[in-house]
Amino acid sequence: MTPPASAPAVPALAAGSADRYASISRAAHIARRASFAATASLTAEIAAMTPNAWIDAQLNPSAIPDAACDAMLAEEFPWLALTSKQISDVTGRKSHKAATLLPRATIARRLLTKRHLLEVVVDVLTSHIYVPVLEAQFVIDFDREVTRKYALGRYSDYLQKALRHPAVLAFLDNASSTKVKPNENLGRELLELFTVGTGNYTEDDVLASAKLLTGHSYSYASMTYQYVAANHYVGPLKIMGFTTANGTAAGGPAVLTAYLNYLARHPATAKRLCRRLAVRFVSDTPSEALVNSLVKVYLSNGTSIKAVVRALLRHPEFLASAGLKWRTPQEWLTAMYAAAQAPYTPVFDYTVNPYAVMKLVTNTLNTCGAAPRGWPTVDGYKDIASAWTTTVSLQQAWQCAETCAWGLDPDFVSAPWASTLGVAEGQNVWTAATSITRQLTGFVWPTEQLSAIASMLASAGTVASPPTETLLDATMIQNHLPETVRLVLASPAFMTR
Repeated sequence: MTPPASAPAVPALAAGSADRYASISRAAHIARRASFAATASLTAEIAAMTPNAWIDAQLNPSAIPDAACDAMLAEEFPWLALTSKQISDVTGRKSHKAATLLPRATIARRLLTKRHLLEVVVDVLTSHIYVPVLEAQFVIDFDREVTRKYALGRYSDYLQKALRHPAVLAFLDNASSTKVKPNENLGRELLELFTVGTGNYTEDDVLASAKLLTGHSYSYASMTYQYVAANHYVGPLKIMGFTTANGTAAGGPAVLTAYLNYLARHPATAKRLCRRLAVRFVSDTPSEALVNSLVKVYLSNGTSIKAVVRALLRHPEFLASAGLKWRTPQEWLTAMYAAAQAPYTPVFDYTVNPYAVMKLVTNTLNTCGAAPRGWPTVDGYKDIASAWTTTVSLQQAWQCAETCAWGLDPDFVSAPWASTLGVAEGQNVWTAATSITRQLTGFVWPTEQLSAIASMLASAGTVASPPTETLLDATMIQNHLPETVRLVLASPAFMTR
């Protein structure tokens, strides 16, 4: 089979048209927001457990069995479990060989994991305190020991660990910062990006922040955090409302702990982090009322990220936000693979290409500028529609929809769509169209848009609105079903979160 030379236009389902999503269940809405690979089976799982129970279970990921995913990671990506020093040793000090595995492993993990919500929060925090894959010798350890380990813990703990990790210290030049010549990079980004944000500090605060951070470095031999007291600036410091005598070089680590605790508990930090989470889960422009309610949760629960996420997913503004978010390339590509139930294909040399089926993923995300940890600067990826509705991103999305629907990539081997979607001869075409759209997008489309799907399924788009009594036959399924799937995967209904 080959796709037709020309295809009808994608149904005009626009993100932000909440009335079009009126039929979506709470379970389906949560699946689309709290997972990278929302499927009909995941929606059914959430509904069976009840949404609140599923959310609570997901917020305790260590209690969720994830044997298939864990086994895949251990077998195909064993270097992900190594320390920075071990990776350096096993690669002969060519750590970039291992770092290239991280983006692929990230996508593979999202496809297989049962710990869906953890992966979403990890993604949010990855861009909040950001280290790119280009920081090859340290990024794998940072991803495992900091981002993943503390993603659902207290932000104060996460900040403490991040500022003492070689990945951050190297990426933002703090390893070379001394009392004689403080480097302002980390001191500035700590204030601007990791905590309070612009407008809440002065340039004097930046310099004082840089001085406070002097001496915090890493050992080139062990590739672990190291405090060098001789490089630490000594003397009184004032940074916003934080003051310290900073009287001895030996006291530098204790001063850093106090400083980071102050920043983590600052209301401006709470607002920035809560807004970032609200943007991920609710809309590009969450209300001030929602953000302020989350700030209260954050501050009253000791900077608990878990508490904020739980409150967010139960908030009325979240429950009413279906269709108000646009999926990032990482999301829509993962969701397409999940919908197709494409199996994994191991290869012999995992250091070069761990999964043959990952080639389409890697090439697509690189073209979009959206590979995991592939953003080159410290501000991380943006999670707003304008960043991912560019010509390049939309073109890639539509091409991937065609590739997935028609099986055009030789390494992409999936089950027939008829079996995946339960489409069979003798089914009413409108009933089948309704089932297909519900399974792939989580809700029943309005009749105006559903008619385009029924038309494609029944007649390859030649009959605008097929008669309601039209039944599917073998020719329709063989020749029209893949293009029908393509139409759904390329639609804004699928592309929205």
